[in-house]
Amino acid sequence: MSAIKYRKEIDRVFEVLRTPFMSDYTFHELKVNIGEEFGLTYEQMNKDIEEGVQNGFSPEFQIKMFKDLFVSYSK
Repeated sequence: MSAIKYRKEIDRVFEVLRTPFMSDYTFHELKVNIGEEFGLTYEQMNKDIEEGVQNGFSPEFQIKMFKDLFVSYSK
């Protein structure tokens, strides 16, 4: 397994899904379940962010777009 270059950015993506009452264990389980259900593993997300960077989109821009999309979808 290669190093996760964009770990901080990926953590910020997952933080969007965390609720104030969620324990660390529950949050960890949520991330595991999302990974299993949707293939959103750290490795895959890291590859996706890297692809975006190669196409001219900064990691920060990509995370902001995801957050904006998620927040607007969840309303």
